[in-house]
Amino acid sequence: MDMTDPVNPSKITEVGTSNEAQGIAMRPDGQYVYVIARYNGSVDVIRTSDYTNIKTISIGTGDIDFSGSRGILVSPDGQYVYAAHSYDHTVSVIQTSDHTKIDTFNVGADIAFDMKWSAGGDYILAVGYLTRNIIAIKISDKSVRTLYQGTTSNMFLGIDLASDESFMLVTDVIQKKILLFSKSLKGY
Repeated sequence: MDMTDPVNPSKITEVGTSNEAQGIAMRPDGQYVYVIARYNGSVDVIRTSDYTNIKTISIGTGDIDFSGSRGILVSPDGQYVYAAHSYDHTVSVIQTSDHTKIDTFNVGADIAFDMKWSAGGDYILAVGYLTRNIIAIKISDKSVRTLYQGTTSNMFLGIDLASDESFMLVTDVIQKKILLFSKSLKGY
């Protein structure tokens, strides 16, 4: 998008992806965009200077149901991409300097859609769609803590965190509600 006129943005171009694009994240310097594909377990790297898809990175096994790859975040410092593959309950880490996958670790949840950074960038908050939980992933040691375990009457999709980390909001599609959690996340 050309945002020189934010009231009337104009489409600049279209860029093809390797499969059904689900999540998207941009490096803070704006040089690259990372697109997670739902069905083939991959992340496409798009160079923004010429809008070229320069690489496809495999992050996990492909699947054909609703629980494919969807959640993606770039670290606040722009050095890493965290891509969630809900089918096998893992998060892959991609190094942005050379666009290579350097790690994959299990998080015990099918992160379906949304992930958010903590204010200090120390951990990622995520929601498990079918596991019906809200988790925090501590980046320094990849430990996972369940912050809330829902029931069969819950199905979480979206999450956001207050800038002072005093509360978080979670969307629940079954309940058709936004849940507010006042539990402080400080001191994880």
